[in-house]
Amino acid sequence: MGKLALVLLESKDTRYSIRAVAAAVEHRNSDVRLFIEKLDDVARIIQLVQNLVEKDYRVLLGMTLMTTMLPELLKRKFFEKLQFLRRSSRGKLLLIAGGPHPSGDPYGTIARLGFDVAFIGEAEDSLNEVINILKQEWSLESILDVRGLAVKLDNNVCFTGRRRQFVDLNAYPPFPYWRRLFSPIEITRGCPWLCRYCETWFMHGTCERHRRVDVILHYTKIMLEHGLRDIRFISPNSFAYGESRPGKPNIEALQELVEGLYRLTRQYGGRFFLGSFPSEVRPEYVVEEILKIVKGKIANKNIIIGAQTGSEKLLRYIHRTHTVDDIVNAAQLVVKYGFTPDIDFIFGLPGEDVDDILETVKLIEKLISIGARIHAHTFLPLPGTPFENAPPGKIHPLVLKLLGKHLGTGKVHGYWFRQEKLARELDALRKNGVILGLRGWKFMKFSC
Repeated sequence: MGKLALVLLESKDTRYSIRAVAAAVEHRNSDVRLFIEKLDDVARIIQLVQNLVEKDYRVLLGMTLMTTMLPELLKRKFFEKLQFLRRSSRGKLLLIAGGPHPSGDPYGTIARLGFDVAFIGEAEDSLNEVINILKQEWSLESILDVRGLAVKLDNNVCFTGRRRQFVDLNAYPPFPYWRRLFSPIEITRGCPWLCRYCETWFMHGTCERHRRVDVILHYTKIMLEHGLRDIRFISPNSFAYGESRPGKPNIEALQELVEGLYRLTRQYGGRFFLGSFPSEVRPEYVVEEILKIVKGKIANKNIIIGAQTGSEKLLRYIHRTHTVDDIVNAAQLVVKYGFTPDIDFIFGLPGEDVDDILETVKLIEKLISIGARIHAHTFLPLPGTPFENAPPGKIHPLVLKLLGKHLGTGKVHGYWFRQEKLARELDALRKNGVILGLRGWKFMKFSC
């Protein structure tokens, strides 16, 4: 059979996941030609694919797709351009997508956006399986035994079933360092908390899996040896590293990680960040025992805490499971240990009423008086979540007054207006049938 190439498209928002996918593929399939191209450079993508096809390559053109990317990509007719490229490639091009949107809306990803394959959930193992099969037989029928896919077959969309095993983070490099491409190291995957607005647990499961300390240190050393000096990490909850039971922090594992990173980064004149971008910490995990471990060792001056609302009723409804007192206690402890609490709030949540808003405003004023900085967000209805069909988030005038009051002082930051507009756009796409989410599952065939 002909040669196989994988062209991955990355954007600013998806470069971390694309680099993880690239690393997983080249780690297991070194005979596949792999290209990483900028999503915005459509002309270059078309030329590259056409050149590969002319050289008798079969091409997989893949991307990580986030729901928040859809309005802009649809305005640019991006998916139509991909369809044109596929039609002109004489059967030698397949379009594949993974990430949050295909996981939450696999049917829509194929039937509405025009992809051939949607990867549901994490894709390192399943993509490698698909590649191994397509190297031998270039047909969509041939990959129907691979679990975790939605596949376009004639006029049907076929679901191949849930995968039986989660990805072992220790089995793959976090980035393709041999290409001199780096990103924050993912130290934990999976989230057990089932927040009703969030795609993380739906995509990665509720079982927390951790990269071993020695593996994290190995890739940290590689980054340092390549001249990087600021080391960051990806985790749904940074202070939960190593835990095996939700709500039971593994102090020993976290201490081993922090002390190992501190020793290693100091040898190279580097530093590391934990509990700050691109990750956060749940408020009930902010305890003195952990803060004593990280104080003086992590480089970040702030610790990002996920609060989301100041209403006890709403916290229960969105399934946060922590309390308002946990939020206040976390902020006070963070300040006590010399950090600035940077606290996330989501406005316009489903079920939010005036009483909830007043309680949230009261809490935010208290947190600011303690020394916190507020990161404001607007609720987005995302496919695959229990809130996918909820009304788009809207900022209440009382909240706008609060945000305006503190915006000039630097105590508030965020893109709430932009997100409010995006929420309306996503709601319109849902109403117009471009986003189907869980509704789309009834149209998929479970045996093909």
